Amino acid sequence: MSSQGDFFETVAYAREKLFADMRAKEKRHCPCCGHYCQYYKRKLHRVMALDVIWLYRQHQKTPWEFVRVQNRKLGGRQYSADTGDLGKLKHWQLVEQMPNLNEDKKTSGYWRITMRGIAFAQKQITVPKYALLYLDEVIEFSEERITLADALPDWFSYRELMNPSDDGWPPHWE
Repeated sequence: MSSQGDFFETVAYAREKLFADMRAKEKRHCPCCGHYCQYYKRKLHRVMALDVIWLYRQHQKTPWEFVRVQNRKLGGRQYSADTGDLGKLKHWQLVEQMPNLNEDKKTSGYWRITMRGIAFAQKQITVPKYALLYLDEVIEFSEERITLADALPDWFSYRELMNPSDDGWPPHWE
C-alpha cells in the first residue's frame, strides 16, 4: 500500500500532466475526478466594454452602491441580455459582486465598478485584451493591452472562445 506522500506525488503528477495536455490544446478529463478540463481564452469584447460604461454611469448616480444588473440600457436601448459577460470583468478587476447572503440563490445579482474600472472607463489605463481561464480562475493575461474604445467594436465570438487562434498566445502552448 502506498504511503500518503506517494499518493500526493501521484496527484501532483496527474495534475501536471493534465495541465501539460491542456497547454498542448488537447482536451482532457481529469484522471482524479473525471471533470472535463479546458483552458478558455477570454477576450474583453464589446458587451463587456458596454457593461463597464453602464456601471460607470450607475456609479456617477449613486457612488459605490451595488446595482442590480438586469436589462441594462445605454442611450435608451437595451444592449445586453443577462449573460455572464459582466461577471467575467471581475478577472480584469474592473467590477466586483456584492456578497450573496441568500442561500437559495447562486449569486446576489448586484455589482459595482471598482477603482480600476473607473480608471479604465476614464481612459486612464489599459488592460490586457485576453485572459486565459481555467475553472473561472485567471491562469495568465496576454501582453497585448487595449483601451475601452478598442474593445467597443469587437463582438464576442463563440468560435474564437472554443478554438483559440494560433496567434502565439499564450506562448507556452506552442
